[in-house]
Amino acid sequence: MKALKLLAAILAILALAQPSLLHAQQAGTVEAGLFGQRTAFDQGTTLAFGTSPGLGGLLGVYVFENVALELASSFTWTHPAAPPRVRATWAPIRARATYHIPVSETFYPVVGLGIVRNSYGDAVTGSDIGWGATVGFKTYVEERVAFRAAGHLDRVSSPFNEGASVAGSVVGGHTNWNLTAGVSVDLGRGRYRDTDLDGVRDRADMCPATPIGVSVDLVGCRVDSDGDLV
Repeated sequence: MKALKLLAAILAILALAQPSLLHAQQAGTVEAGLFGQRTAFDQGTTLAFGTSPGLGGLLGVYVFENVALELASSFTWTHPAAPPRVRATWAPIRARATYHIPVSETFYPVVGLGIVRNSYGDAVTGSDIGWGATVGFKTYVEERVAFRAAGHLDRVSSPFNEGASVAGSVVGGHTNWNLTAGVSVDLGRGRYRDTDLDGVRDRADMCPATPIGVSVDLVGCRVDSDGDLV
């Protein structure tokens, strides 16, 4: 948890240090998403190394510009590496800090670091906690709807089966690889600024200092109610 707080502080400093962009993700925005995933398990987990399918969801809150705290949970169906091939399940919960790099108005590379809690069920039972790294991207297909994909590396130094013998080796740690892809939706403030709160984005606002409560036209300027062109 200390590592997560430290990363969040570092990312916040980076966000504050970069130039202000009109398409930056605004603090206070909430992002919700659903994704599918494929996972390659470390041999030491005793689960099949071949990629296993799963489904999950994420919820993120932007605490600074382009910096979000995210919680992601998923469920994967797999089986033990050794016969018999009975069903096993894996349900990780990830808490991470992510930085969404505003390369363009619609494309954001995403990097992150956090913690992961793994729960194993059915044929393999147990749980453990480790750290995880995320590298991916998000590209917007609509103003508030984006396609998001990422690769995740999970490292557990003290796994649930630590000390067990697997394939002739003593288990000392796990490294699992995970690929996710899905759709996310922005709720709340979103990616665009409206500094004077007149309902017109800054990039299209020809009168950026309109007083609050004044009626404005499509370019953010006062409505000429008496038609005198003033």
